[in-house]
Amino acid sequence: LTSLGFGGIGGARLRTGSRCNPITLEIAMGSEMRTDQLEREMIRIGKVLINQIFVLLKTAQNYEEGHSAINAPVSNILRTVKEIQRRNEEASLRVQGGYLLLGELRLKPDAAGFDAFMFTMGEMKRYFIGGINFTNSVKAEEVGKFAYIFKDIEPIPAPQTFQKFLMQMQKRNIIGI
Repeated sequence: LTSLGFGGIGGARLRTGSRCNPITLEIAMGSEMRTDQLEREMIRIGKVLINQIFVLLKTAQNYEEGHSAINAPVSNILRTVKEIQRRNEEASLRVQGGYLLLGELRLKPDAAGFDAFMFTMGEMKRYFIGGINFTNSVKAEEVGKFAYIFKDIEPIPAPQTFQKFLMQMQKRNIIGI
């Protein structure tokens, strides 16, 4: 017997071998396909979020705080975060080794998003940030302020950089990230 991690039909278990009900097998395979599709969609959304964070950080590097150029990247990130949360998933981007994860899903860069991946992961590592979690209450103003902290702090290769980052977040009253 093999358990179907998603519960099957009413908690039923799938039997292997010739005695397997073809309808049960078809439904189980359909559920598994839907699970795979949902996972692929979350991975796609995670890649979009990484690209949007990349654009936000680059925009913050090029424009002074309060400039209207930051508005579009901030809005895009908020829209993506809300989409992730609408799916009852965690809007959390983490660095683990040489990878970025959205929740527990490993995000692999493709050719089009490679620079965004490497830059975003590099910035998180330079500032000793292990993860960025967007809460349900995150506001546009907080996302914009968050981006400018990267510009305002010169990272040194020491954990104090992260402490400085946190102090800047508190000073700017950023609580939704």
